[in-house]
Amino acid sequence: MKKSISGVEIPMPEPDKNICRKFSGNRFKKFIFYILLVNCMLFAGLSWAKDPPNLTLPEFRTAFENSFTKNDFPALKKVAGEQPEKLRILFIDLLSEYSLATAESRVDDAENLSTLAAAVAVISQELFDDPFLSHQLRLYQGWNRNEHFAKVKADVYLRKAKAAFDEGRYGDVISPGKSALKLYSAINDAIGRGTTLHYLGQAQRRLADYAAALLWHHQALEQAAQVGDSLNRGRAFIDIGDIHERKKEMATAIAFYTDALQILKSPVCWQEASRALRQLGDVYAATGDFEKAYRSYNQALHHAERAKDSRYIAECNDYIGFCHRSLGDYRMAIKYHQEALEAAEKIVSNTDRLRARARSLNHLGICFSKIAEEYVTEGDPAEAIKKYREAISTTEQALDVATQVQDRWRQGYLLRALSGMHRELGVLYNGEEALQEFNKALGRAEESFALGRQMKEKEWQGHGLHSKALALLLLNRDRESRKAFQQALDLWEQMGDLQAAGYAHQFLARNFHEAKGRLADAETSYDRAINAFEKIGDSESNGFAMLDKARVQALQGKKKSAAALYDKGIAKLETVRSKAGFPEFRKAFMGKIYDRYEEAALFAIDNGFKDRALLYVESMKARVFLDQLAEGRVAVEKGIDPELKAKRDQLEKDIAGTTNKLSEEFRKASPDDEVIAAARAKIDHLSVELDRLIKQIRFQNPLYASVNYPFPVTFAELQSKVLTHDEVLLEYFISKRGLFCFIVTTENFEIVQLSENVADLYSDVLDILDNISALSMGLAYDRILAARLFDILIKPLEKSIEGKTLVIVPDGVLAMFPFEALIIVEEGKRSYLLEKYVVKYIQSASVLGLVRKHRDSPQTSRQFIGFGDPVYDYENFRKGTEETDASILGRGLGTAKTRYAWLGGPLNRLEASGDEIRAINQIFQTKKIKTKIYLREKARKDFAKAADMNRYGYLHFSMHGIVTPQLQAVVFSQIPDAGDDGLLTANEIMNLQYNARLVVLSACQTGLGPLERGEGVTGLTRAVMYAGSPATAVSLWNVDDTGTRELMTRLYENIIQKDMDNAEALHKAKQDMLKNKYRHPYFWSAFVMYGD
Repeated sequence: MKKSISGVEIPMPEPDKNICRKFSGNRFKKFIFYILLVNCMLFAGLSWAKDPPNLTLPEFRTAFENSFTKNDFPALKKVAGEQPEKLRILFIDLLSEYSLATAESRVDDAENLSTLAAAVAVISQELFDDPFLSHQLRLYQGWNRNEHFAKVKADVYLRKAKAAFDEGRYGDVISPGKSALKLYSAINDAIGRGTTLHYLGQAQRRLADYAAALLWHHQALEQAAQVGDSLNRGRAFIDIGDIHERKKEMATAIAFYTDALQILKSPVCWQEASRALRQLGDVYAATGDFEKAYRSYNQALHHAERAKDSRYIAECNDYIGFCHRSLGDYRMAIKYHQEALEAAEKIVSNTDRLRARARSLNHLGICFSKIAEEYVTEGDPAEAIKKYREAISTTEQALDVATQVQDRWRQGYLLRALSGMHRELGVLYNGEEALQEFNKALGRAEESFALGRQMKEKEWQGHGLHSKALALLLLNRDRESRKAFQQALDLWEQMGDLQAAGYAHQFLARNFHEAKGRLADAETSYDRAINAFEKIGDSESNGFAMLDKARVQALQGKKKSAAALYDKGIAKLETVRSKAGFPEFRKAFMGKIYDRYEEAALFAIDNGFKDRALLYVESMKARVFLDQLAEGRVAVEKGIDPELKAKRDQLEKDIAGTTNKLSEEFRKASPDDEVIAAARAKIDHLSVELDRLIKQIRFQNPLYASVNYPFPVTFAELQSKVLTHDEVLLEYFISKRGLFCFIVTTENFEIVQLSENVADLYSDVLDILDNISALSMGLAYDRILAARLFDILIKPLEKSIEGKTLVIVPDGVLAMFPFEALIIVEEGKRSYLLEKYVVKYIQSASVLGLVRKHRDSPQTSRQFIGFGDPVYDYENFRKGTEETDASILGRGLGTAKTRYAWLGGPLNRLEASGDEIRAINQIFQTKKIKTKIYLREKARKDFAKAADMNRYGYLHFSMHGIVTPQLQAVVFSQIPDAGDDGLLTANEIMNLQYNARLVVLSACQTGLGPLERGEGVTGLTRAVMYAGSPATAVSLWNVDDTGTRELMTRLYENIIQKDMDNAEALHKAKQDMLKNKYRHPYFWSAFVMYGD
């Protein structure tokens, strides 16, 4: 472009009639006829290429021009079909250059540009049935020279408006935008006018002038409809939806986004379609419909991946990460943001690459901050401080990058985030360190507000003032804090931002009224927040505000109205949870809201609302597992597409294999940091890929729609439909105020506080577990400690449990401890709890209700299948020589004869496990019950995954077990070239179809796994019950090989020969162990019975 026309002041000479005459000659008409004829023959039935290259716009233009110049129409078809979204961009560039060449009297250049633009227009019409570009070209070719000058001038104004918008100078968009619009309208340039209206409306939206913004966008919509411009019509629908979204008119926003998607179906429009999907996802996330939010974000990502567009791939991964973060699943969110960072590095444009990097680092910093909050909740301030420091460092990196590319919008977001991080970090310090952090928080908040004023972005100004108010409050500058807060509230009310206003009223109620004891004023402010959230359909925020108001009413002694509000608040949160959809989403959300449920439960306990208290506690416990069991009842696995199933199985195998390699590297004397980093990165990438695939499977599987997800069981249902007269349910509840127990029988219900000191309880339980497992070091059982735990956990309940079978719902660390090993001291004599009570365990009372509802399946057989004594040293086994200890991925040193292994660690042969299987097999054969056993090299994973496993009522796995936070599995034979890794993981078990009476995992620590707040212990126990077994026997620590053989043989004798139920059979087997050399609880108490 020549400098003489790069400014605004451009001379407007008379039109050159010779140039105009050249464009209307026969040469052009013949070209158009020729290219139409060729396209009709070659381009029929074209679809969007499945694997397009990722060309930049200059590369795309070069490829298009080269193909056109060579008359290579198949190549032209390929170039256009592979990246159709670039056709329109190229066309617009060509028209701008065409007008410039015409204005400068460059006749040959103008004719060539016109001809090339015609080729683009014809191809667009032929390939994508879009005549709009051809219509526009005819308009341009009819202009005189003055009109081309006007076009050039308008383009200059539009570039100024776009530059101001991209840099966040929204007030500076209006003047050049209006100038551009006036010129485009004068020459009837529909493309230029539509683009300008878009930027004018978007700028006014950010200036919070929603009425003006809607006028601009409705103009754009009307014009696009008149000229048949599908892309600008769809964009206008999105823009109008965006305004309604800002106004929190969510239903209207959804309608406009949906209309946009109906219009933007052409591959040419995929980028705007992707934008519509992302906006739609934002609305669903804001209203708590997280499954729909994820579906929208994932569809947008699919568009980007199909086009191999790194910029959009990065952006969509960040959106999906945001979805996970909104639910409280911060670690999975981090994985998506890291995927986004990787994609960002592939963006060719330096500006776009740095903007994407700043955005992803911004999201990562927030995730680190949220994890720091979790450490605070868990009582680990040291780790919280480390994580806040990491969050601040990451966010400052993002700020540097955003500043470098003048991304003011991102800078404002980052400054507020930094203010919050310094504020939260300061709370963890005392004295001068705290003041330093609070002052940093104030400084960042003031920077944020100043930037918002510079941008004339009212929403940003409000957020900056809110951050400032929070920092001032911590600095004990209450009057200044209240002033800043009121300014923010005034701004939001002026804008009509009900959500921000609702948050502000909550803040006012909690920090200025409730904190000062002005409870009536607090209640009024909470009412305003509730009304605001109710109007915009924000169920999550509404639920939280209701619970806040309930707390204030309770403080005023309004017990009944507080109880009703707690019910309503919990119901709102339950609505959000139910719409979360995916199990991992529901689990993450429950972790996020757990404290509010606990608050409601403690209120109910304090005020004698026993049935409410039980319902709230049940609503907190093992809810995802309860949902998964319901899904298992309709056998959703049967509805999975075989191709997707195969992909899922392969990904799970790849993750397990890479985890093995990572652990093997850690075992080396000098681990290679690069190998470790690469393995971790691969695991994260595979995890993201698996996460997306599992969700895709869920979307496409019609059987999920038939699942009736159960509600938590009520007290009345427990008494009348679940428990038998000889049972007592002991549901433990560990809270911030201590340990409680719900005692429920068919006749009575009471709640007892057992301990106020949760820290000491945790310490005692961990100490007794260490003591039991230390038998190999010659330590005697600590009966004094076991008796002290009995006094806490059972003694206060003795009158209610006398003569009953104990059905125990453990909580937290109690899930790792066998209650049967408690010591009863009576009249100076000691005995185990085992000697007096039959004990069974269940994850929650609701799970018990569901299991019992479906336990009497007439199709369940009594056949037995067992796996034992796998081959871990295949080389020596093959030679017939003595087998030595082998690692999962190689050789290793010997260990004691327990059934525990760790990833990459040694695996000794378990000869007694083979004897165990043979002995159990004999018990069944004596009763003429069909059996099948797999020993030594036949104890293979593929046999354990066979379809006929559902024929067996009793499944027994006697082998090594692996339980780590990353992986829970049982270890089958390690056969080279067998086609599998020999590790049957918890995820793989959940994909199997059992129809069992009992599954026994006769390996080490199979009852353990990650201990998750609310959900409890997750791992193999749940996997087996989900796969199709009402009961499973699992171990809580490393079990002895020969002692386990003895216990298991007695268990099956009691079930098959003496016709005992599962819990009674295990109880009697343990009692028999007390009479021989295996009397120490190490041998018999490790195995517990979960289920019924």
